[in-house]
Amino acid sequence: MKYPILTLLIVLFSHQSLWADEFKFDGHELLYNCQQAISKEASDFVRVGFCFGQIRGINDMNILFKEFIPDTYTGYCVPNGVTLGQQARVVLEYLDKHQKDLDKESTVLVLAAQLEAFPCEQKSPEP
Repeated sequence: MKYPILTLLIVLFSHQSLWADEFKFDGHELLYNCQQAISKEASDFVRVGFCFGQIRGINDMNILFKEFIPDTYTGYCVPNGVTLGQQARVVLEYLDKHQKDLDKESTVLVLAAQLEAFPCEQKSPEP
């Protein structure tokens, strides 16, 4: 196996239900969590942490994939200075536009939101 650590991380990220059976990590849950994250009157700080944690986890996965499998994964490129709070707003906008997808896994939805909002610039081929 060429990248055992990367494979382990993929397995850990993709099987949330193994460590959190009591929570349903779908778009409905993500919507509530990220609404709490951007609310000035947030009272459920565990939910705030879930929103920011999922975004940060997907960002870390994006960095790892771009580093270890650049030929097959182009990923997304968050501009410098963009905060987790701003990314939570991006996720909420995506969920609002794609309400039919709220039954999907939250990690899939966070990744889709980031890919749509922060596409990487395509480099021109060298002459």
